Amino acid sequence: MFHLQNPLRQRITCVAMALSCLASGSVAHAQQSIPAPPAPIEPAQFAQTTTVAVARIDPQALRLPEALEQAAKNSAGQESAWLQAAKDQIVNLLTAVGDHPVYVAVDIPSSQAQVPLRVFLKKTPQLNAESLPGGYEPYRRAIEQDGYLVVAPLGDIRESQQATANNKLSDDQAQAFSTAMSINGNAPIQIAVLPPEHLWRTLVELMPELPAELGGGPSSTLTEGMQWAGIQIDPSQLSFTATIQSSSENAAQAFAASLPKLLSSALAWQLEQMPEAARASLPSILEEIDISTAGSQVTIHSPNLFEDNGGQDLIQGWVNGLLAPISREGKMKKFKQLGLAVHNYESANRCLPPNQKGRGEDGSSWLSWRVHILPYLGEVELYQKFALDEPWDSEHNIQLLEEMPDVFKSYPSELLVPANHRPGFTSFLAPKGDKTIFGATSVVTLGKITDGTSNTLFFVDVKPELAVPWTAPQDYEFDPEAPAAGLQVDEAGVFVAGMADGSVHALPADLPAETLLHLFQMNDGHVVDWQQMH
Repeated sequence: MFHLQNPLRQRITCVAMALSCLASGSVAHAQQSIPAPPAPIEPAQFAQTTTVAVARIDPQALRLPEALEQAAKNSAGQESAWLQAAKDQIVNLLTAVGDHPVYVAVDIPSSQAQVPLRVFLKKTPQLNAESLPGGYEPYRRAIEQDGYLVVAPLGDIRESQQATANNKLSDDQAQAFSTAMSINGNAPIQIAVLPPEHLWRTLVELMPELPAELGGGPSSTLTEGMQWAGIQIDPSQLSFTATIQSSSENAAQAFAASLPKLLSSALAWQLEQMPEAARASLPSILEEIDISTAGSQVTIHSPNLFEDNGGQDLIQGWVNGLLAPISREGKMKKFKQLGLAVHNYESANRCLPPNQKGRGEDGSSWLSWRVHILPYLGEVELYQKFALDEPWDSEHNIQLLEEMPDVFKSYPSELLVPANHRPGFTSFLAPKGDKTIFGATSVVTLGKITDGTSNTLFFVDVKPELAVPWTAPQDYEFDPEAPAAGLQVDEAGVFVAGMADGSVHALPADLPAETLLHLFQMNDGHVVDWQQMH
Protein backbone atom coordinates (compact mmCIF):
# COMPACT_ATOMS: atom_id res chain seq x y z
CA MET A 1 0.00 0.00 0.00
CA PHE A 2 2.51 2.57 1.13
CA HIS A 3 4.84 1.80 -1.73
CA LEU A 4 2.09 2.69 -4.16
CA GLN A 5 1.22 5.95 -2.43
CA ASN A 6 4.44 7.68 -3.51
CA PRO A 7 2.76 10.29 -5.79
CA LEU A 8 1.20 11.89 -2.69
CA ARG A 9 4.44 12.50 -0.87
CA GLN A 10 4.60 16.20 -1.73
CA ARG A 11 0.98 16.93 -0.84
CA ILE A 12 0.03 15.02 2.29
CA THR A 13 1.70 16.07 5.54
CA CYS A 14 1.31 12.70 7.20
CA VAL A 15 3.29 9.56 7.63
CA ALA A 16 2.11 8.02 4.38
CA MET A 17 4.03 10.73 2.57
CA ALA A 18 7.30 10.02 4.33
CA LEU A 19 6.94 6.27 4.13
CA SER A 20 6.14 6.15 0.44
CA CYS A 21 9.01 8.47 -0.40
CA LEU A 22 11.46 6.01 1.12
CA ALA A 23 9.84 2.80 -0.03
CA SER A 24 9.31 3.72 -3.65
CA GLY A 25 12.70 5.26 -4.19
CA SER A 26 14.52 2.08 -3.22
CA VAL A 27 12.88 -0.79 -5.08
CA ALA A 28 13.26 0.01 -8.75
CA HIS A 29 14.00 -2.94 -10.94
CA ALA A 30 16.23 -5.23 -8.86
CA GLN A 31 15.22 -8.70 -9.99
CA GLN A 32 17.55 -11.32 -8.54
CA SER A 33 17.29 -13.29 -5.31
CA ILE A 34 19.43 -11.82 -2.57
CA PRO A 35 20.52 -12.90 0.91
CA ALA A 36 19.06 -11.16 3.93
CA PRO A 37 21.41 -8.58 5.49
CA PRO A 38 22.59 -8.85 9.10
CA ALA A 39 20.30 -7.73 11.91
CA PRO A 40 19.92 -3.95 12.11
CA ILE A 41 21.30 -1.79 14.86
CA GLU A 42 18.98 0.40 16.86
CA PRO A 43 17.36 2.95 14.50
CA ALA A 44 16.64 5.46 17.27
CA GLN A 45 20.19 6.84 17.13
CA PHE A 46 19.34 8.34 13.73
CA ALA A 47 16.05 9.88 14.85
CA GLN A 48 15.03 13.02 16.67
CA THR A 49 11.69 14.26 17.98
CA THR A 50 10.71 15.60 14.55
CA THR A 51 11.58 12.35 12.74
CA VAL A 52 8.72 10.56 11.02
CA ALA A 53 10.56 7.52 9.67
CA VAL A 54 13.94 5.81 9.60
CA ALA A 55 14.92 3.47 6.79
CA ARG A 56 17.70 0.90 6.82
CA ILE A 57 18.96 0.04 3.34
CA ASP A 58 21.47 -2.64 2.39
CA PRO A 59 22.89 -1.10 -0.81
CA GLN A 60 24.81 -4.24 -1.77
CA ALA A 61 21.70 -6.41 -1.58
CA LEU A 62 19.72 -3.98 -3.70
CA ARG A 63 21.95 -4.69 -6.71
CA LEU A 64 21.54 -1.09 -7.80
CA PRO A 65 24.05 -1.27 -10.67
CA GLU A 66 22.07 -4.11 -12.26
CA ALA A 67 18.81 -2.29 -11.55
CA LEU A 68 20.04 0.91 -13.19
CA GLU A 69 21.36 -1.03 -16.16
CA GLN A 70 18.00 -2.69 -16.66
CA ALA A 71 16.17 0.61 -16.19
CA ALA A 72 18.38 2.25 -18.80
CA LYS A 73 17.58 -0.52 -21.28
CA ASN A 74 13.87 0.12 -20.73
CA SER A 75 14.32 3.87 -21.15
CA ALA A 76 15.31 6.16 -23.98
CA GLY A 77 17.02 9.44 -24.69
CA GLN A 78 18.37 11.58 -21.88
CA GLU A 79 16.79 9.46 -19.16
CA SER A 80 18.65 6.36 -20.37
CA ALA A 81 21.91 8.28 -20.48
CA TRP A 82 21.35 9.55 -16.93
CA LEU A 83 20.72 6.05 -15.63
CA GLN A 84 23.83 4.67 -17.33
CA ALA A 85 25.96 7.45 -15.85
CA ALA A 86 24.40 6.91 -12.42
CA LYS A 87 25.41 3.25 -12.52
CA ASP A 88 29.12 4.10 -12.65
CA GLN A 89 28.80 6.52 -9.74
CA ILE A 90 26.85 3.96 -7.71
CA VAL A 91 29.50 1.30 -8.29
CA ASN A 92 32.17 3.63 -6.88
CA LEU A 93 30.00 4.49 -3.88
CA LEU A 94 29.19 0.83 -3.14
CA THR A 95 32.87 -0.01 -3.17
CA ALA A 96 33.51 2.68 -0.57
CA VAL A 97 30.47 1.80 1.58
CA GLY A 98 31.37 -1.88 1.72
CA ASP A 99 29.02 -4.09 3.73
CA HIS A 100 27.69 -1.28 5.91
CA PRO A 101 23.99 -0.40 5.65
CA VAL A 102 22.81 3.09 4.83
CA TYR A 103 20.28 4.81 7.09
CA VAL A 104 17.87 7.53 6.00
CA ALA A 105 15.87 9.70 8.41
CA VAL A 106 12.77 11.54 7.21
CA ASP A 107 11.90 14.58 9.28
CA ILE A 108 8.99 16.98 9.34
CA PRO A 109 10.00 19.88 7.07
CA SER A 110 10.05 23.32 8.63
CA SER A 111 9.25 24.97 5.29
CA GLN A 112 7.83 23.99 1.93
CA ALA A 113 11.23 24.37 0.27
CA GLN A 114 13.11 22.18 2.74
CA VAL A 115 14.25 18.72 1.68
CA PRO A 116 13.61 16.83 4.95
CA LEU A 117 16.03 13.92 4.48
CA ARG A 118 19.21 13.04 6.36
CA VAL A 119 21.35 10.21 4.98
CA PHE A 120 23.81 8.36 7.24
CA LEU A 121 26.78 6.61 5.64
CA LYS A 122 29.22 4.63 7.78
CA LYS A 123 32.59 6.30 7.58
CA THR A 124 35.28 3.99 6.21
CA PRO A 125 38.89 4.48 5.07
CA GLN A 126 37.54 4.71 1.52
CA LEU A 127 34.57 6.90 2.36
CA ASN A 128 34.77 10.41 3.76
CA ALA A 129 33.17 13.78 3.13
CA GLU A 130 35.66 14.66 0.40
CA SER A 131 35.28 11.35 -1.48
CA LEU A 132 31.50 11.49 -1.79
CA PRO A 133 30.36 11.81 -5.42
CA GLY A 134 28.47 14.94 -6.43
CA GLY A 135 24.80 14.80 -5.58
CA TYR A 136 21.57 16.63 -6.22
CA GLU A 137 22.11 20.33 -5.69
CA PRO A 138 20.91 20.74 -2.06
CA TYR A 139 23.18 17.86 -0.99
CA ARG A 140 26.70 19.16 -1.43
CA ARG A 141 28.53 18.36 1.79
CA ALA A 142 28.55 15.95 4.68
CA ILE A 143 29.49 16.26 8.33
CA GLU A 144 30.78 13.56 10.66
CA GLN A 145 28.63 12.37 13.54
CA ASP A 146 29.16 9.29 15.73
CA GLY A 147 31.17 7.45 13.09
CA TYR A 148 28.80 8.31 10.24
CA LEU A 149 28.81 10.82 7.45
CA VAL A 150 25.56 12.76 7.65
CA VAL A 151 24.46 14.08 4.28
CA ALA A 152 21.70 16.68 4.41
CA PRO A 153 20.68 19.96 2.74
CA LEU A 154 23.38 22.60 3.15
CA GLY A 155 21.15 25.00 5.02
CA ASP A 156 19.97 22.33 7.45
CA ILE A 157 22.96 20.09 8.09
CA ARG A 158 24.44 21.91 11.09
CA GLU A 159 20.98 22.51 12.48
CA SER A 160 20.21 18.81 12.01
CA GLN A 161 23.33 17.84 13.92
CA GLN A 162 22.41 20.14 16.82
CA ALA A 163 18.77 19.09 16.73
CA THR A 164 19.69 15.42 16.95
CA ALA A 165 21.83 16.14 19.99
CA ASN A 166 19.14 18.24 21.70
CA ASN A 167 16.04 16.23 20.78
CA LYS A 168 16.68 12.67 21.85
CA LEU A 169 13.77 10.27 21.76
CA SER A 170 12.12 8.98 24.89
CA ASP A 171 12.66 5.34 25.86
CA ASP A 172 9.17 4.47 24.60
CA GLN A 173 9.78 6.15 21.26
CA ALA A 174 13.14 4.43 20.86
CA GLN A 175 11.55 1.06 21.63
CA ALA A 176 8.77 1.70 19.12
CA PHE A 177 11.31 2.47 16.38
CA SER A 178 13.22 -0.71 17.23
CA THR A 179 10.09 -2.89 17.19
CA ALA A 180 8.87 -1.40 13.93
CA MET A 181 12.23 -1.92 12.25
CA SER A 182 12.47 -5.60 13.11
CA ILE A 183 8.88 -6.83 13.38
CA ASN A 184 8.81 -8.61 10.03
CA GLY A 185 12.37 -9.93 10.12
CA ASN A 186 15.38 -8.85 8.12
CA ALA A 187 15.08 -7.54 4.59
CA PRO A 188 17.26 -5.46 2.26
CA ILE A 189 14.99 -2.49 2.94
CA GLN A 190 13.50 -1.96 6.38
CA ILE A 191 11.49 1.10 7.35
CA ALA A 192 10.32 2.12 10.80
CA VAL A 193 7.60 4.76 10.89
CA LEU A 194 6.68 6.57 14.09
CA PRO A 195 4.65 9.76 13.54
CA PRO A 196 5.33 12.27 16.33
CA GLU A 197 2.29 12.79 18.53
CA HIS A 198 2.14 16.50 17.69
CA LEU A 199 1.92 15.62 14.00
CA TRP A 200 -1.22 13.58 14.56
CA ARG A 201 -2.68 16.26 16.86
CA THR A 202 -2.07 18.89 14.21
CA LEU A 203 -3.65 16.70 11.56
CA VAL A 204 -6.80 16.18 13.64
CA GLU A 205 -7.09 19.88 14.48
CA LEU A 206 -6.53 21.13 10.94
CA MET A 207 -8.18 18.29 9.10
CA PRO A 208 -10.93 16.61 11.17
CA GLU A 209 -12.17 15.00 7.96
CA LEU A 210 -9.82 13.37 5.45
CA PRO A 211 -10.00 14.90 1.96
CA ALA A 212 -11.87 13.07 -0.77
CA GLU A 213 -8.52 12.28 -2.39
CA LEU A 214 -7.78 10.04 0.60
CA GLY A 215 -11.18 8.44 0.73
CA GLY A 216 -12.85 10.85 3.15
CA GLY A 217 -14.08 9.96 6.65
CA PRO A 218 -12.77 11.16 10.03
CA SER A 219 -9.02 11.71 10.26
CA SER A 220 -9.07 9.75 13.55
CA THR A 221 -9.33 6.61 11.42
CA LEU A 222 -5.77 7.32 10.33
CA THR A 223 -4.36 8.75 13.55
CA GLU A 224 -5.81 6.02 15.81
CA GLY A 225 -5.28 3.35 13.20
CA MET A 226 -1.54 3.93 13.01
CA GLN A 227 0.68 4.42 16.03
CA TRP A 228 3.73 3.02 14.27
CA ALA A 229 4.48 0.90 11.23
CA GLY A 230 7.19 -1.48 10.17
CA ILE A 231 7.78 -2.18 6.50
CA GLN A 232 10.08 -4.76 4.95
CA ILE A 233 10.70 -4.72 1.20
CA ASP A 234 12.12 -7.48 -0.98
CA PRO A 235 13.42 -5.78 -4.14
CA SER A 236 14.08 -9.11 -5.84
CA GLN A 237 10.32 -9.56 -6.23
CA LEU A 238 9.13 -6.00 -5.70
CA SER A 239 7.03 -7.22 -2.80
CA PHE A 240 6.58 -5.84 0.67
CA THR A 241 5.02 -6.53 4.06
CA ALA A 242 3.83 -3.75 6.32
CA THR A 243 2.72 -4.24 9.91
CA ILE A 244 0.82 -1.32 11.42
CA GLN A 245 0.19 -0.99 15.14
CA SER A 246 -3.17 0.60 15.97
CA SER A 247 -4.38 2.01 19.27
CA SER A 248 -6.92 -0.81 19.73
CA GLU A 249 -8.50 -3.78 17.98
CA ASN A 250 -11.45 -1.65 16.90
CA ALA A 251 -9.12 1.02 15.53
CA ALA A 252 -7.20 -1.63 13.59
CA GLN A 253 -10.37 -2.99 12.01
CA ALA A 254 -11.60 0.50 11.09
CA PHE A 255 -8.24 1.39 9.58
CA ALA A 256 -8.06 -1.86 7.61
CA ALA A 257 -11.56 -1.27 6.28
CA SER A 258 -10.61 2.21 5.11
CA LEU A 259 -7.39 1.19 3.35
CA PRO A 260 -8.82 -0.01 0.00
CA LYS A 261 -10.81 3.19 -0.45
CA LEU A 262 -7.97 5.38 0.79
CA LEU A 263 -5.51 3.71 -1.55
CA SER A 264 -7.66 3.70 -4.66
CA SER A 265 -8.82 7.28 -4.08
CA ALA A 266 -5.30 8.54 -3.56
CA LEU A 267 -4.04 6.83 -6.70
CA ALA A 268 -7.00 7.95 -8.79
CA TRP A 269 -6.19 11.51 -7.78
CA GLN A 270 -2.76 11.15 -9.38
CA LEU A 271 -3.53 8.96 -12.40
CA GLU A 272 -3.38 11.79 -14.90
CA GLN A 273 0.24 12.48 -13.95
CA MET A 274 1.35 8.92 -14.69
CA PRO A 275 2.25 7.38 -18.06
CA GLU A 276 -0.45 5.33 -19.72
CA ALA A 277 1.33 2.01 -19.11
CA ALA A 278 1.49 2.73 -15.39
CA ARG A 279 -2.17 3.76 -15.25
CA ALA A 280 -3.26 0.57 -16.99
CA SER A 281 -1.36 -1.61 -14.51
CA LEU A 282 -2.87 -0.13 -11.32
CA PRO A 283 -6.19 -2.03 -11.14
CA SER A 284 -4.58 -5.46 -11.34
CA ILE A 285 -1.87 -4.50 -8.85
CA LEU A 286 -4.39 -3.19 -6.31
CA GLU A 287 -6.37 -6.43 -6.51
CA GLU A 288 -3.30 -8.40 -5.45
CA ILE A 289 -2.64 -6.47 -2.24
CA ASP A 290 -3.78 -8.39 0.84
CA ILE A 291 -4.99 -6.59 3.99
CA SER A 292 -5.64 -8.46 7.24
CA THR A 293 -5.94 -7.77 10.98
CA ALA A 294 -4.79 -9.60 14.09
CA GLY A 295 -5.73 -7.96 17.35
CA SER A 296 -4.59 -4.34 17.27
CA GLN A 297 -2.32 -4.80 14.26
CA VAL A 298 -2.98 -4.48 10.53
CA THR A 299 -0.85 -6.36 8.01
CA ILE A 300 -0.54 -5.34 4.37
CA HIS A 301 1.22 -7.67 1.96
CA SER A 302 1.86 -7.51 -1.75
CA PRO A 303 2.78 -10.52 -3.89
CA ASN A 304 5.52 -10.65 -6.51
CA LEU A 305 4.71 -7.67 -8.68
CA PHE A 306 7.25 -8.80 -11.27
CA GLU A 307 5.14 -11.80 -12.27
CA ASP A 308 3.84 -9.57 -15.05
CA ASN A 309 4.87 -6.18 -16.37
CA GLY A 310 2.38 -4.27 -14.24
CA GLY A 311 4.78 -3.61 -11.38
CA GLN A 312 7.61 -2.76 -13.74
CA ASP A 313 5.42 -0.32 -15.66
CA LEU A 314 4.34 1.33 -12.44
CA ILE A 315 7.91 1.76 -11.21
CA GLN A 316 9.09 2.97 -14.60
CA GLY A 317 6.29 5.52 -14.61
CA TRP A 318 7.31 6.67 -11.16
CA VAL A 319 10.97 7.01 -12.17
CA ASN A 320 10.03 9.02 -15.23
CA GLY A 321 7.79 11.27 -13.16
CA LEU A 322 10.38 11.70 -10.41
CA LEU A 323 13.26 12.78 -12.62
CA ALA A 324 11.27 15.57 -14.23
CA PRO A 325 10.44 17.66 -11.11
CA ILE A 326 13.91 17.13 -9.62
CA SER A 327 15.57 18.37 -12.77
CA ARG A 328 13.06 21.19 -13.19
CA GLU A 329 13.48 22.40 -9.62
CA GLY A 330 17.26 22.51 -9.99
CA LYS A 331 17.06 24.45 -13.24
CA MET A 332 14.61 26.97 -11.82
CA LYS A 333 16.90 27.68 -8.87
CA LYS A 334 19.84 28.19 -11.20
CA PHE A 335 17.81 30.43 -13.49
CA LYS A 336 16.97 32.61 -10.51
CA GLN A 337 20.68 32.87 -9.72
CA LEU A 338 21.44 33.82 -13.31
CA GLY A 339 18.65 36.36 -13.45
CA LEU A 340 19.86 38.03 -10.27
CA ALA A 341 23.43 38.09 -11.58
CA VAL A 342 22.32 39.73 -14.84
CA HIS A 343 20.42 42.40 -12.90
CA ASN A 344 23.40 43.04 -10.63
CA TYR A 345 25.55 43.41 -13.73
CA GLU A 346 23.04 45.89 -15.11
CA SER A 347 23.07 47.89 -11.86
CA ALA A 348 26.86 48.17 -12.01
CA ASN A 349 27.19 48.80 -15.75
CA ARG A 350 23.87 50.47 -16.61
CA CYS A 351 23.37 47.94 -19.39
CA LEU A 352 22.91 44.22 -19.90
CA PRO A 353 25.97 42.06 -20.62
CA PRO A 354 28.18 42.55 -22.44
CA ASN A 355 28.88 46.28 -22.18
CA GLN A 356 30.69 48.23 -24.90
CA LYS A 357 34.12 47.22 -23.56
CA GLY A 358 33.24 43.60 -24.15
CA ARG A 359 32.34 44.14 -27.80
CA GLY A 360 34.32 44.52 -30.99
CA GLU A 361 33.95 47.30 -33.53
CA ASP A 362 31.11 45.44 -35.25
CA GLY A 363 29.22 45.09 -31.95
CA SER A 364 29.91 41.40 -31.58
CA SER A 365 31.19 39.99 -28.32
CA TRP A 366 34.38 38.02 -27.85
CA LEU A 367 32.99 36.18 -24.84
CA SER A 368 29.57 35.00 -23.77
CA TRP A 369 27.30 36.99 -21.50
CA ARG A 370 27.80 34.04 -19.14
CA VAL A 371 31.45 35.01 -18.68
CA HIS A 372 30.63 38.67 -18.07
CA ILE A 373 28.28 37.90 -15.15
CA LEU A 374 30.81 35.69 -13.33
CA PRO A 375 31.70 38.36 -10.73
CA TYR A 376 28.02 38.53 -9.78
CA LEU A 377 27.87 34.75 -9.31
CA GLY A 378 30.68 34.72 -6.76
CA GLU A 379 33.21 33.68 -9.43
CA VAL A 380 35.54 36.69 -9.36
CA GLU A 381 38.68 34.55 -9.36
CA LEU A 382 37.55 32.64 -12.44
CA TYR A 383 36.55 35.87 -14.19
CA GLN A 384 39.98 37.35 -13.61
CA LYS A 385 41.58 34.45 -15.46
CA PHE A 386 39.96 35.49 -18.75
CA ALA A 387 41.66 37.68 -21.32
CA LEU A 388 38.64 39.89 -21.99
CA ASP A 389 40.12 41.34 -25.16
CA GLU A 390 40.57 37.93 -26.77
CA PRO A 391 38.06 35.54 -28.39
CA TRP A 392 36.63 32.70 -26.32
CA ASP A 393 38.69 30.16 -28.29
CA SER A 394 42.00 31.99 -28.12
CA GLU A 395 44.98 29.99 -26.95
CA HIS A 396 44.56 31.45 -23.47
CA ASN A 397 40.76 31.51 -23.04
CA ILE A 398 40.11 28.04 -24.45
CA GLN A 399 41.92 26.57 -21.44
CA LEU A 400 39.10 27.84 -19.21
CA LEU A 401 36.36 25.97 -21.05
CA GLU A 402 36.35 23.05 -18.61
CA GLU A 403 36.09 25.34 -15.57
CA MET A 404 32.37 25.86 -16.11
CA PRO A 405 30.61 26.76 -12.83
CA ASP A 406 27.81 24.50 -11.59
CA VAL A 407 25.21 27.20 -12.20
CA PHE A 408 25.55 26.62 -15.96
CA LYS A 409 25.08 22.86 -15.69
CA SER A 410 21.63 21.72 -16.74
CA TYR A 411 21.72 18.31 -15.06
CA PRO A 412 20.64 18.27 -11.40
CA SER A 413 23.39 15.91 -10.21
CA GLU A 414 26.77 14.59 -11.21
CA LEU A 415 25.03 11.20 -11.05
CA LEU A 416 22.78 12.26 -13.90
CA VAL A 417 25.24 13.62 -16.42
CA PRO A 418 23.94 12.72 -19.89
CA ALA A 419 26.14 10.34 -21.86
CA ASN A 420 26.28 12.81 -24.76
CA HIS A 421 27.35 15.69 -22.52
CA ARG A 422 30.45 17.53 -23.66
CA PRO A 423 32.60 19.02 -20.88
CA GLY A 424 32.41 22.79 -20.82
CA PHE A 425 29.16 22.93 -22.80
CA THR A 426 25.93 24.41 -21.44
CA SER A 427 22.33 24.21 -22.57
CA PHE A 428 21.35 27.37 -20.66
CA LEU A 429 21.11 29.76 -23.59
CA ALA A 430 19.49 33.06 -24.44
CA PRO A 431 17.15 33.30 -27.43
CA LYS A 432 19.16 34.90 -30.22
CA GLY A 433 17.37 36.48 -33.12
CA ASP A 434 15.56 39.56 -34.32
CA LYS A 435 14.59 41.88 -31.43
CA THR A 436 15.95 39.55 -28.71
CA ILE A 437 17.91 40.88 -25.75
CA PHE A 438 21.15 38.97 -26.18
CA GLY A 439 20.99 38.79 -29.95
CA ALA A 440 21.57 42.51 -30.42
CA THR A 441 24.80 43.83 -31.93
CA SER A 442 24.70 46.90 -29.75
CA VAL A 443 24.50 47.51 -26.02
CA VAL A 444 21.05 46.76 -24.58
CA THR A 445 19.63 48.62 -21.60
CA LEU A 446 16.53 47.75 -19.63
CA GLY A 447 14.86 50.77 -21.20
CA LYS A 448 14.99 49.07 -24.59
CA ILE A 449 12.78 46.24 -23.33
CA THR A 450 9.63 48.16 -24.18
CA ASP A 451 7.40 45.07 -23.99
CA GLY A 452 8.21 44.92 -20.27
CA THR A 453 10.70 42.74 -18.43
CA SER A 454 7.94 40.41 -17.24
CA ASN A 455 7.00 39.75 -20.88
CA THR A 456 10.48 39.08 -22.24
CA LEU A 457 12.74 36.05 -21.85
CA PHE A 458 16.33 36.16 -20.67
CA PHE A 459 17.20 32.50 -21.17
CA VAL A 460 15.87 28.97 -21.70
CA ASP A 461 17.16 25.40 -21.48
CA VAL A 462 17.70 23.77 -24.87
CA LYS A 463 18.15 20.17 -26.01
CA PRO A 464 21.58 18.64 -25.26
CA GLU A 465 22.55 18.51 -28.92
CA LEU A 466 22.15 22.31 -29.10
CA ALA A 467 24.46 22.99 -26.13
CA VAL A 468 27.31 25.42 -26.76
CA PRO A 469 30.66 26.15 -25.11
CA TRP A 470 29.73 28.17 -22.06
CA THR A 471 32.38 30.81 -22.76
CA ALA A 472 31.42 31.25 -26.42
CA PRO A 473 29.14 34.11 -27.58
CA GLN A 474 26.73 31.52 -28.92
CA ASP A 475 23.08 31.07 -27.94
CA TYR A 476 19.77 29.61 -29.09
CA GLU A 477 19.31 30.66 -32.72
CA PHE A 478 15.69 29.62 -33.09
CA ASP A 479 13.40 29.24 -36.06
CA PRO A 480 10.80 32.05 -35.90
CA GLU A 481 8.24 29.66 -37.40
CA ALA A 482 8.91 27.05 -34.71
CA PRO A 483 10.65 28.77 -31.76
CA ALA A 484 9.99 25.84 -29.40
CA ALA A 485 11.68 23.24 -31.60
CA GLY A 486 14.98 23.31 -29.73
CA LEU A 487 13.70 23.66 -26.16
CA GLN A 488 14.28 20.96 -23.57
CA VAL A 489 10.82 19.73 -22.55
CA ASP A 490 10.38 17.45 -19.52
CA GLU A 491 7.95 14.63 -18.79
CA ALA A 492 5.26 17.09 -17.74
CA GLY A 493 5.40 18.83 -21.11
CA VAL A 494 6.91 22.06 -19.79
CA PHE A 495 10.15 23.99 -20.28
CA VAL A 496 11.96 26.30 -17.88
CA ALA A 497 12.04 29.99 -18.77
CA GLY A 498 13.97 32.78 -17.03
CA MET A 499 12.33 36.16 -17.53
CA ALA A 500 13.96 39.58 -17.74
CA ASP A 501 12.31 40.65 -14.47
CA GLY A 502 14.12 37.83 -12.64
CA SER A 503 11.10 35.53 -12.35
CA VAL A 504 11.28 31.91 -13.47
CA HIS A 505 8.43 29.89 -14.95
CA ALA A 506 7.71 26.35 -16.11
CA LEU A 507 5.79 27.04 -19.31
CA PRO A 508 3.82 24.58 -21.44
CA ALA A 509 5.72 23.51 -24.53
CA ASP A 510 2.58 23.61 -26.64
CA LEU A 511 2.34 27.40 -26.49
CA PRO A 512 1.39 28.87 -29.86
CA ALA A 513 4.53 29.73 -31.84
CA GLU A 514 3.39 33.33 -32.03
CA THR A 515 3.11 33.61 -28.25
CA LEU A 516 6.56 32.16 -27.67
CA LEU A 517 8.04 34.46 -30.29
CA HIS A 518 6.54 37.43 -28.44
CA LEU A 519 8.29 36.21 -25.26
CA PHE A 520 11.60 35.96 -27.09
CA GLN A 521 11.40 39.51 -28.47
CA MET A 522 11.87 42.55 -26.27
CA ASN A 523 10.17 45.26 -28.30
CA ASP A 524 7.69 43.78 -30.77
CA GLY A 525 4.78 45.58 -29.10
CA HIS A 526 2.99 42.46 -27.83
CA VAL A 527 2.14 41.66 -24.21
CA VAL A 528 1.40 38.04 -23.35
CA ASP A 529 -1.54 36.74 -21.32
CA TRP A 530 0.12 34.97 -18.39
CA GLN A 531 -3.12 33.63 -16.97
CA GLN A 532 -3.83 31.84 -20.23
CA MET A 533 -0.31 30.37 -20.39
CA HIS A 534 -0.45 28.85 -16.91
